[in-house]
Amino acid sequence: MTFHFMVEFDQAEWGHGLEVAPSPTDTGMEFVPIEETRKVIPTNAIRMWTNPSRERLQRADMTKNLALIDFWLSSDQQKRIAAVDAPELTYQEYLDDRVKMILEAIQKYGDNAWWCICGEQDGGVYWPDQYFESKEAAYRFFEECILENIPGRYDTNRKMTDIPMMRKHYGVELSQKNTAMQVSKCFSTHYPYKWGCGLVWLERNAGLSNVQVGIAFMRGAAKQYHGKWGMDFSTWGGPSAGTCHFDAAGNRLAGVSASLLEREYLCTFHAGADFILSESSNSTFWVKHPDGKFKLSPLGNIAKNFGEYSLNTSPDLGAPHTPVAVMLEQYHGWEPGIKTIWGDKLPYTNAERMIDNFFELAFPGYDENGFSPKWSPLHPEGFGWQGQDQCRKLLADGNGLHEIEAGSLAASTWGDCIDAVLDDCKLDVLQKYPVLILLGGIKLTDELRERLQKYVENGGELIINTRQISDADAELTGVKLTGEVKLLPQVKPSWNKLTHDDGLVNHDIVEVTGKNAEVFVKAKRGYQKTEGPAIVCNKLGKGKVFTTTRPYMQAGNGKTLSNHCRDFLNWVVSPHLPIKVIGESFIQYTINMNGGNLKMLLINNSENAWSGQLVPANSNIDLSKAAEIIPGKEPVEYPQTGNNPKVTIDPYGYKIYEFNDAIKS
Repeated sequence: MTFHFMVEFDQAEWGHGLEVAPSPTDTGMEFVPIEETRKVIPTNAIRMWTNPSRERLQRADMTKNLALIDFWLSSDQQKRIAAVDAPELTYQEYLDDRVKMILEAIQKYGDNAWWCICGEQDGGVYWPDQYFESKEAAYRFFEECILENIPGRYDTNRKMTDIPMMRKHYGVELSQKNTAMQVSKCFSTHYPYKWGCGLVWLERNAGLSNVQVGIAFMRGAAKQYHGKWGMDFSTWGGPSAGTCHFDAAGNRLAGVSASLLEREYLCTFHAGADFILSESSNSTFWVKHPDGKFKLSPLGNIAKNFGEYSLNTSPDLGAPHTPVAVMLEQYHGWEPGIKTIWGDKLPYTNAERMIDNFFELAFPGYDENGFSPKWSPLHPEGFGWQGQDQCRKLLADGNGLHEIEAGSLAASTWGDCIDAVLDDCKLDVLQKYPVLILLGGIKLTDELRERLQKYVENGGELIINTRQISDADAELTGVKLTGEVKLLPQVKPSWNKLTHDDGLVNHDIVEVTGKNAEVFVKAKRGYQKTEGPAIVCNKLGKGKVFTTTRPYMQAGNGKTLSNHCRDFLNWVVSPHLPIKVIGESFIQYTINMNGGNLKMLLINNSENAWSGQLVPANSNIDLSKAAEIIPGKEPVEYPQTGNNPKVTIDPYGYKIYEFNDAIKS
């Protein structure tokens, strides 16, 4: 895979200002031409935002660089740009000229040229007042909004396109040309691939949800549909309006912190993305000094080191270790953090809470979403756009305001090792994951049941819940639902001596019917002898199906997964991790594998220093040959004794380790 670090041609370059077209540099910052950025910062990709021209395409130099050309046929923003950029043309003439130019570039440069047909359209839908009859009906409404361009269904100031015009007027199908689409919501990551796009990218920051969950959805979608994927990191965010920019002394004036952006760059690169875009790079990477010269800002120096690391010193990074897939129903509509589905036009049920609570287990604190107005001990009056002046003063006083970035990145219980797929995911993709967990309101059709059975028979471990099955699934699960529910609060797992008690909570009662099925975990009432299965294991071929009987695995309060299910998931996932990370608290990490070599990124997203130890999961892993990688510097041998490296990471810091010949054959 060729990784691309992408910088921007920004609208501010042609200098017409916000009154004509919204610009990411409307805070008054000056830009630096793309050629000057290239001289200093290693980069191999360009984003051209909404105003392509032949001169700009030539400057993009697509013989060497990937170019992502944003051109949204029907947005109000595009019409305003056309009125200034080509006043001598009608709007249709303007579109015809620009589309011809883009298609010629795709024809000439192949996969170095991509037409991004719209962006953030999933955030601009006008949802109807009435409830939908089903999740599929909600999806069909959303699909029509995007693909049919029905008037009145979306905010035309958003980056909408006119796909019927693309097809009828220009003869362009989404699957025929190098078409890309930007999304801003996790619920919609899979659909552009399904519609035919070959590249999809997801925006984060600016009040959007957690990066790791976004990566799980984006990476899983790309694998499911064999497409390319990227992440767009907005430098906007927090209560102080503007992008991440600095004064000549290096003091941050607004936007998200450079530290957060650096950690986001690194975890996304290690996650296997095809590209990363840093928005407003031709202004945020630079500071104009009193002598009139532009010099790299603190973020610019981070970008320089990251570009060197990602493009020049780590071509052998290897693939991220992702042993776990979660499968959601095709029309799930779930969005992290906001506790609603499909524009809040369908009930948010225990099925959706199961998804939410699983990701809270995997990424503790992922949904804090500190960018949203909320009470804070440091700022009891709360944040929000009304607090801009106060927050600018806090920034000027040296307060990094990291607390408002809470939830953008979180710790990871098993590392960033999870992908999200939909229930139409094909068998060849599923078989790449040793563990498959069904989440939410998914139900098994005949075709899905057959696919899952083959997945298990070929060696997979499938985790399913009684609320997701019927009696037709007895051959797969080895159980039959009896239709009875009893209170069975105490659960004693077979793998340890703990007894979990979530209070008086229902279990579905099942009859074990499979000849290779057995009760794996029992639940019982603490003051009676009544007991029943909490988890049943059914062996099929080379694999196993685990059926959990606590409805949607929920604890009694509905705010977490039940304790025994949390313990069980950890028992299932942990054996697939080559390195155990042991510390007083969880920490974010990613493991990359390249032949016998391992590379490991650890990120501390906490205000407290983190100390811990890396322990090989088994005797086939050797961590004694270690080097520490510091972006922008030469690797250094990591001083240690034995095979269990000790690690200390500063608040909001990170460490990268390389273990050569770590995997014994």
